[in-house]
Amino acid sequence: MRTTTLFLALFALVGCGGSGSDIKVGSDSFTVRDQGYFYSDGTDYCMGGGAGQMMLDFVDYNFICDPTHSPDKAPNSPHLELRIILTQGVLPDHLTHPNMGLPYDSTPGLTPDCSMSGGGDTIVAQLLHYPDGNDNTVPDRIEYATSAHLQFTSYDPTKAKANTGNYDLKFGASEVKNSFSIASCN
Repeated sequence: MRTTTLFLALFALVGCGGSGSDIKVGSDSFTVRDQGYFYSDGTDYCMGGGAGQMMLDFVDYNFICDPTHSPDKAPNSPHLELRIILTQGVLPDHLTHPNMGLPYDSTPGLTPDCSMSGGGDTIVAQLLHYPDGNDNTVPDRIEYATSAHLQFTSYDPTKAKANTGNYDLKFGASEVKNSFSIASCN
């Protein structure tokens, strides 16, 4: 019992966690309730990007990656999430990717989307709107940042510690700027 309690307390400290920050893009706004990052050797998060991607996900519900709880989305209510997708290269190259110590900046002139014919940038940011909080996994609207910047201040390739940094995203006239401390979900 004591070991279980200690494990759960440790998981609560190391696991994902909400930042409580407010995100506003145009008429859409939400408070970040949870966040986590995911890594794939493929192009799972942005088809138009390169292989080996990290997705930082900031959501308006709890339990984005807690294996002991289902995502706590309000039923029959829309929800929003902010995703920042970085192309880092496949294992083991992403462990020593040069951008871990340098900023990720969008490239002027590239289309900032994830279609097969667009993007290709090292960073893509998107605001996704889902029509309801049920099991709907397909957004009805995606808005892409017109420019994106992300800088890690600490990065742990072993995924044992949270990564920290800051981002500055522009969605037309809206600016979303914040710092983060984000744990791995996979």
